[in-house]
Amino acid sequence: MIQLANITVRHNNSEVFKNLSLTIEPGQHLGIIGQADSGKTELIRVLNGEMSITEGCMDMPYARAEKALLTPGYQFKNRAGIGELFYQQRFNSTMMQDVPTVQEVLNTSAEQSNPGYWNLDNVSQLLKLEHLIDEEVIKLSNGETKRLRIAILLLKNPKLLLLQDPLIGLDTNARKDFTNVLEQISASGIQMIMTLDHHETPPLLSRIITMDQHQIIRSYSPYEFDTIPQARSNSLSINKEMLQQLILQSEPKTFDHIVQMNNVNIRYDAKQILENITWTVQQGDKWALLGPNGSGKSTLLSLINGDNPQAYANDISLFDRKKGSGETIWDTKAKIGFVSPELLHYFKTTQNCLNVILSGLREGPFARKLTPADENDALNWMRLLQIDSYSKQLFKNSSIQVQRLVLLCRALIKKPFLLILDEPCQGLDQSQTENIRQIIDQISHLSNITLIYVTHYKEEIPSCVNQVIELKDGHRI
Repeated sequence: MIQLANITVRHNNSEVFKNLSLTIEPGQHLGIIGQADSGKTELIRVLNGEMSITEGCMDMPYARAEKALLTPGYQFKNRAGIGELFYQQRFNSTMMQDVPTVQEVLNTSAEQSNPGYWNLDNVSQLLKLEHLIDEEVIKLSNGETKRLRIAILLLKNPKLLLLQDPLIGLDTNARKDFTNVLEQISASGIQMIMTLDHHETPPLLSRIITMDQHQIIRSYSPYEFDTIPQARSNSLSINKEMLQQLILQSEPKTFDHIVQMNNVNIRYDAKQILENITWTVQQGDKWALLGPNGSGKSTLLSLINGDNPQAYANDISLFDRKKGSGETIWDTKAKIGFVSPELLHYFKTTQNCLNVILSGLREGPFARKLTPADENDALNWMRLLQIDSYSKQLFKNSSIQVQRLVLLCRALIKKPFLLILDEPCQGLDQSQTENIRQIIDQISHLSNITLIYVTHYKEEIPSCVNQVIELKDGHRI
């Protein structure tokens, strides 16, 4: 039995929990539901032994080596295991010499694992990794990376598996398959505790608790939980006047085409990633880019955002200029605001959140000097997204939700002509997701910005989106 008895937890000079109690029966699988700042992430960290209990006590039958934790953020190391990879490597075959393959990562994990049911064959079969064995880990999609990371944890043969939002980043089919994954993990004797969104609760859960303001509100059986109505999210009150000032272009420009691709093909060795893609994006268009994990969406975006050198070998024009006609990568990036969950993993900084936002204005070798007006703009963007209280907090110490909103501000502060939002609501709660939709719809209403919006959840697509491009296996369908 896992038991927390009237615990008080302090972290970074603030009180995280006070008089919190929780009992988890042997073999019971627990789901934890709550908004982003409800305390559910901190509870997982307490159970993992990362936060010290100052009052009360915790009975934990599992030693630290018998527990494994899946977190949203993760960074693979190079082959030597001492250096970190960087985002652009995934699109450049000449930079792959130092990047380990899926097989190498699994072999290393297996060498360090505890004996038990989960071996290389079993985890590869369960997580459908066989066809990815020879792939460099940096080339994996967000969902493929999630499956590999779960395989790494299972190779430890833990007795307790702690999962923070395990369904994040998985496409519709992968989320359905995940039910089978969890059932097989359970059948192997591993107990699981996981944080989840309200609308995605796996059927194997024994109990579900809801949290708010760092307190446990109620405990439910799965049947009881399915019968309760979802609470309506609070709408964000948007200061439209401030928003219009923030997005107003000082030098408006008109383009015939923002993106023009003709029969684009991208191949890495024998693997065809994109095949004969033709796509035209005109100024002011609002596109949704859809497709399952591994369909080629990230590669397609990399051709636009200046991260993929194969763009120069294809017929691609951006902002009315053909790729390779003399423009620099920084000329292109200056016109684009970009948010991606993968970018979050590679954005390493000891700066505070405000300075991370301001770094969006300082990309490139000849970055301009920042002004007090720039700082004021950054703070106003934070106010609009209701994260201004985190302006002085270190980015690396912020929650995953705050980090994603900070990177959205970083993209918007550039006043871009093209806004690329690759799963911008990943890891956000229902209320924050609705607020992002409202912000994007208002920006679209007040400006002629061009939008490319990527998601696995069609219900979160902003209402301003009126065109769709969908990929499957590298083809446009």
